[in-house]
Amino acid sequence: MQRIERAIGGPIERRIGEGQGVSALLLAGRLSRRGLRVIGWARGAAVHTLNLPTARDVRHVKTAVARLDTRLEELCEQVAEMQEPPR
Repeated sequence: MQRIERAIGGPIERRIGEGQGVSALLLAGRLSRRGLRVIGWARGAAVHTLNLPTARDVRHVKTAVARLDTRLEELCEQVAEMQEPPR
């Protein structure tokens, strides 16, 4: 393992010292993020084409249901207060 580290360590250190390695790493990061976005878009389009919900759709529905649940509880409390006999 040390032999491998020594073999590739020297060239990597020289490239980083020259600035090419940093540029290459930054470019690789940008390409990776762009690739992930494209894959995510394509997956979402395919899922919607099949008329299936994406994880984002499910999250939106869960959020909406939670809001409705909270509002329903508030309304139930208001109705209970209205039904109490006056004191």
